[in-house]
Amino acid sequence: MNIPKLQEGISTAVRSRVFPGGTLVLGDSKQILMSKGFGRLDYEPSSPVPNPDTTLYDLASLTKPLVTAALTCIMVSKKILDLDSSLSQYFPDTNGKSIGRLKIRQLLDHTSGLPSWRPFFRRLILNGLPVPSAESRKALLEMVLSEPLENEPGEKYVYSDLDFIILGRLLEVLEGSPLDVLAQKHLFKPLDIDGAMFFNLLKQSRPQAQGRDVAPTEKCSWRNRVLRGEVHDENAWAAGGVEGHAGLFGTAMSVLRLSRIWLEGLEDKGLLSACSKKFVQTPSGKLLGWDRPSEQDSRAGSIPGTQSAFGHLGFTGTSVWISRETKMIAVLLTNRVHPDRKDRGMAKARIEIHNALWKAGSSMTRGESA
Repeated sequence: MNIPKLQEGISTAVRSRVFPGGTLVLGDSKQILMSKGFGRLDYEPSSPVPNPDTTLYDLASLTKPLVTAALTCIMVSKKILDLDSSLSQYFPDTNGKSIGRLKIRQLLDHTSGLPSWRPFFRRLILNGLPVPSAESRKALLEMVLSEPLENEPGEKYVYSDLDFIILGRLLEVLEGSPLDVLAQKHLFKPLDIDGAMFFNLLKQSRPQAQGRDVAPTEKCSWRNRVLRGEVHDENAWAAGGVEGHAGLFGTAMSVLRLSRIWLEGLEDKGLLSACSKKFVQTPSGKLLGWDRPSEQDSRAGSIPGTQSAFGHLGFTGTSVWISRETKMIAVLLTNRVHPDRKDRGMAKARIEIHNALWKAGSSMTRGESA
């Protein structure tokens, strides 16, 4: 299907080296409207065109809604977890401390009062711990739970990786299994998804990605290699590659499927039928685990029904946006951090590509020529 505006946006971004290439999928609650690979996996002339069905991208912060929030939603629906319970109930060492008073809900909506980010990986290395290792993973949680609050809980929205590191570890406490095992058990296996996974560096030291179609990310100066099949996020990597804020790899098709269960849940269907409304249709208007598109210059472009839409961005150049009004889902996966993280116009590229996607989707659902 020839969609000039979409092709123009993609070609301009690839030519400007915003990213070497990527994949995109546009679908609704029932069907795939568009699926496309573009550019190349990297900047080598012989590099293949990415495939929406098979090429794995480091999804970065898409881990937060697609795995951590979804698993939390499932635990809430099973009454294993209460959104208004305090953190100290699950981490006894926080009892009597400010962080122990945090509600699970405040971690999900980023009003915990915790800082946005801390370079824990540097402290782990300076402390002489082997990274990644079981020791560094344990120490990371201790550092996060010892971090002082910057604001009173519930007072201010601050998007924070720390919130979801804690949530990921909390899920492990609840079921006594690692987060990657929980994701396989409760999400990937029931949904018959083989295109989403964590590369657990504590199980094997890097060969897991061999033989797989994995897009590279950064040529890391302190890890001394181009990362491929290793999580780009430094804190997640230092703890073994499996965390609640980052670590998930996936294809565009798998991201669509993991996003679609939220739409299905809003219609009282599927895995999240008993809980999705508590996360994306809250009385306060705050979303749990998801972001809402900005009213101006949104990276989601001109998404239909902005006020009720939700989605998320990933630092590596990934995104998913969901229009509740049209039930359309747009997935865009790139490795814009290859070979380095310098921003070459990703925000503009996101907007232009999404504008074209929503327009094409509208035309296709009306049966018009795009």
